[in-house]
Amino acid sequence: MRAEAAPTRTMAKAKQVILLWLRGGPPHQDTFDMKPDRPQDVRGPFKPIKTVVSGLDVCEHLPRIAQVADKFTILRSVHSKGYPEAGGHHAGLSWKTGNPRGLRGTPKYPTFGSVTSKLLPTPRGVPGYVALGDVNTHAPGVSENYLGPAFDPSPSRTTAATTSPSPC
Repeated sequence: MRAEAAPTRTMAKAKQVILLWLRGGPPHQDTFDMKPDRPQDVRGPFKPIKTVVSGLDVCEHLPRIAQVADKFTILRSVHSKGYPEAGGHHAGLSWKTGNPRGLRGTPKYPTFGSVTSKLLPTPRGVPGYVALGDVNTHAPGVSENYLGPAFDPSPSRTTAATTSPSPC
């Protein structure tokens, strides 16, 4: 609140959003929530390193991420409930849209990418939203939404070689 009240401070405007949906990706205790003071069965096996943000540590295997930590936000308040109508795995539906959504009878909320491409238009010829792979993975039917196909992800051709994680 103090920062918002400061007269000389200007607020940065978002230009782009990058959402990394790591299906089967590394767990939080091995990347951005190290828990070094917790018992061994709770914390990950790696050591934390300092970042450019005071008080924020990341995994020792993410040194380049540590150098740009002032350029991104880590959300630690996200959770999901399993809904039987969503095949017991609700995370894909709620985390990709920000809203709970069952397979039937709930509004067809758009994904973060669809909303971003509507609110933050890109220059002509530049896609506003690209999804590598199928956006419906772990979220059956999430590609159907009330914004319509104009804000669907641009199609991409992916292979195992292009979708493999690169070292940070």
